[in-house]
Amino acid sequence: MDNFNHIANMINTIAPAIQLVFTFFFLIIVFSLLLKINKATKKEERSMPANQLEEEVEKVKKQLTQATSDLDRSLQQYMDLQIQKLREELLAIINSKPGNAAPYQMIQPLATENSFNDYPYSPLARCTMMYNQSLNNVEAQHRFKREFSPIYVDVPNALERRRDPSIEPIFGTSDNGIFMVVEIREEGKTAYTVFPSFDLTVTQSEYEASAFNQLFKCHNFYPEVQNRIAEVVEPAFFNPKDALSWEFKDGYQGTIRFGNPDDNT
Repeated sequence: MDNFNHIANMINTIAPAIQLVFTFFFLIIVFSLLLKINKATKKEERSMPANQLEEEVEKVKKQLTQATSDLDRSLQQYMDLQIQKLREELLAIINSKPGNAAPYQMIQPLATENSFNDYPYSPLARCTMMYNQSLNNVEAQHRFKREFSPIYVDVPNALERRRDPSIEPIFGTSDNGIFMVVEIREEGKTAYTVFPSFDLTVTQSEYEASAFNQLFKCHNFYPEVQNRIAEVVEPAFFNPKDALSWEFKDGYQGTIRFGNPDDNT
């Protein structure tokens, strides 16, 4: 638990802190260059022809432009590095053995009206984070649905699979299914990601009959209770078969964390 709090605090504070530091150095660079321009102007305007003075001023302007570009690039590289380190630290905690780790609790940043447009991540990562933020926030769920227009998918042969789990599941588009399919476009490619519907509880029979155990690696699942989704670590992926049916994309199983038993009852 302390590790999660530590990471959450780092996530919430590292970006403005880094930005403040780089802004400070940027102002120092700008101030130094302005002093240089001022001194050069006063010194050279008496002994240097006007055209040569203008050339010197242009050189300083180019140096200022280059310094700004270098600063932006360095800031982006540093931010990318820190984000990667935080991801690795989170994954290390998530993948740790249950006996060696504190009970899992999801870190949920506050969902504000503007926060959904502020993620510097890929479209897939942003969609996943928005989904997790929306799990316990009805207003955020509405925003998620407005932005991504998910397609609802059900398992119409779930009853048959309860009697015979060896029957292959059928995934069909439905008005109110247990899964949501979100189309993600990135780098010229289209992917169909699969998330559980909001406010869904999963029992042992649904876990098998609705193919949860096939689509997702399910952590913290307890057969004797109604399990609520705590976090989608990674979504699953579908391929469209036709206009109304889907098939699981082999090798692209997702990962789900359910809540602790005390939270599920």
